[in-house]
Amino acid sequence: MRLAGTTLERNAPLPQFRLTEAASDTEFGPWDVKGRRALVLAFLHGGCAECAGFAEELAARGDQFTVADANVYAVAPERIGALPTLVDPDGAVARAYLGDDGEVPTVVLADRYGAAWAAYPGFAHDLPTVGELAATAWHMALQCADCAVPVWPET
Repeated sequence: MRLAGTTLERNAPLPQFRLTEAASDTEFGPWDVKGRRALVLAFLHGGCAECAGFAEELAARGDQFTVADANVYAVAPERIGALPTLVDPDGAVARAYLGDDGEVPTVVLADRYGAAWAAYPGFAHDLPTVGELAATAWHMALQCADCAVPVWPET
C-alpha cells in the first residue's frame, strides 16, 4: 500500500540519502538511527511563513517526540528556524520521497527499523497538529518489532 502523497510503500525501507544538517554541518541519513529511533521528516518549503511556523511548533514541542524515541527533521532547501534541518538544495530527496508531482509540505514517519509508516500531505498547508504526529510516534514506539502488535508496558 502506497502512503498518501508519496512514492513510499508502507512497511518498505525508506530510500537512503545523505544530507547536511544545517546547524551542525554534519551529514545525516535515515540509517544513522536505524534500529534505535523512529524518524519524522517534515518536507517543507524554504522561505515560507506557514512552513516556518510549523517547523517552530515542531521544535518547541520536540520533547513529545523525544519521549517516543523519535528524531524530527525538516527537509528543505534552507535552514528553517530552530528545527534541525536537512538541507536538500536541489530537491532530490523530496522528489525521491514524494515523486515529481509531490506536494510540499508533507510529513513522513518511519519506524525505528527505517520502514515507512505514515505520511501526511499538507495540501494548502493543512498539516496535522504536532499532537497528532506525536501520537503516531508513540503508537510506533509501542509496536512489537516482530508482529506490529501494540506492546503495553506493565503497570
